[in-house]
Amino acid sequence: MKAVHLIAVIWLACCSPFGVRGEYVTIPSTLSPNYAIRAKDLTGQVCDSGSNNTVGWADLGPHHLFYWFHQARTQHLSKPLLLWLQGGPGNSGFFGNFLEHGPCRLEGNPAEAVRHEHPWTELFNVIFVDQPVNVGFSYSDDSSGVNRAEDAAIELVDFMRVFYQGYPDMRDVPLFIAGESYGGRYVPMTAAALIEFNKFQPRPGDAIPLKGIMVGNGYTSPTDVYSSGYELGCFPFKGFRNYFNSSECARFSTTLPECLDLLRACEALPGSAICYRSAEFCQGEFKFEKLRPQHSWDRRKYCDPPEKCIETSRAVTAWMNTPEIWELLEIESQTNKVRPVGVANGTVSEQFLQSGDLGESTVTALERILRYASEERTRGSGRDIDVLYYNGVTDILCTSVGNRRMLENLRWPGEGLYRASPWETLSWKTVEGVSAGQLKRADGLWYAELEDAGHLVPTDQPIVILNLLSSWLGKSLFSERVSNNDEL
Repeated sequence: MKAVHLIAVIWLACCSPFGVRGEYVTIPSTLSPNYAIRAKDLTGQVCDSGSNNTVGWADLGPHHLFYWFHQARTQHLSKPLLLWLQGGPGNSGFFGNFLEHGPCRLEGNPAEAVRHEHPWTELFNVIFVDQPVNVGFSYSDDSSGVNRAEDAAIELVDFMRVFYQGYPDMRDVPLFIAGESYGGRYVPMTAAALIEFNKFQPRPGDAIPLKGIMVGNGYTSPTDVYSSGYELGCFPFKGFRNYFNSSECARFSTTLPECLDLLRACEALPGSAICYRSAEFCQGEFKFEKLRPQHSWDRRKYCDPPEKCIETSRAVTAWMNTPEIWELLEIESQTNKVRPVGVANGTVSEQFLQSGDLGESTVTALERILRYASEERTRGSGRDIDVLYYNGVTDILCTSVGNRRMLENLRWPGEGLYRASPWETLSWKTVEGVSAGQLKRADGLWYAELEDAGHLVPTDQPIVILNLLSSWLGKSLFSERVSNNDEL
């Protein structure tokens, strides 16, 4: 049996990134005796995705992170690797995988997985991970969990190290980290942790090849999220009716200053009790996700009854708990789970609230990344990191105005050049036939505001976001500094 297992391990590690089809193969990690990766080939078993894919768990001691890995549809060894971090906090990667930009999408009622014609696997090899631990199909052997983004980031560094041991052909391709919503906190924190990890690697080949980060509709600066949410929700914006009613807006005009004061106090004292107080107070006052006819993710959409606004989340939860999916993934035998899981884990979200993480700003981490990237670019080391933020303009939860303001107020070597750079009109068209939006870019930082798109840009405008990523990706990988007259 040991010889058979060794042959399987050698085949998986050296000859293919995927295990024996239909069977889980466990590859022990050299990092720790209780670290390993379990992989199972699922190619063609969910939908005609157009590429190989595998599922499994990265076993990190008592924590086990579930992931779904898709190779790029063509020439996967020449395509970069993308790690997708769903927001929440507490949301499963199933959301991005099957509702946004994975190679299979859920359609119909009841939901069925069908081929997606415009997935991000056109450009990347993509990992969708359920994180932090206890989200989705990830689980813990004990009662331990993660309730802060900085701890989640440290665990994701270990996740990538173990992942590379199971998928050695991905080890040297450029790595990009992406996410949306609370990913605006996860992504910069994880990138900052990887930068620190790489500083202490004795050999260049041991470093993780981080090349860029991207954040969609990000929750990076809570002060800008709440102040812009009030502005766009209570005053005219692009012809939309007010999101909040008059009595709510009257109350917000008096409570917003207290919310912002608390958030600024948290910025000065991260990790303190004031951060919990700020998150609790601001969330309690500004109920952006309260059920109402107008959708907080996309103010173009009206739901009657309001419960229809959350039908998509319910559809993913229902699908991932079907007997067919549990049997295909072997959930009970692999995890000992016996109860249904949700695409959103409210317990994890509450733990992040209680820790104060929801009140904390990620601006300092983002500035640290930009300073590092600027220094490496000046040195010509090839280790610079490119940053892309994009925002759907019809989102009321994490607004384009808030992220525009946050990026323009960053402190880093390229801040003056970025502020002075003009807005460019994107030449592409949305699904509705209007201009895709506008772009601002300078010194490795890009910011795009996209029309006819809300909180989930890849769902609303799949072709536009692919065009944007393709343009940005080409400049990033070939280290070309873009002049403002390049056509986009």
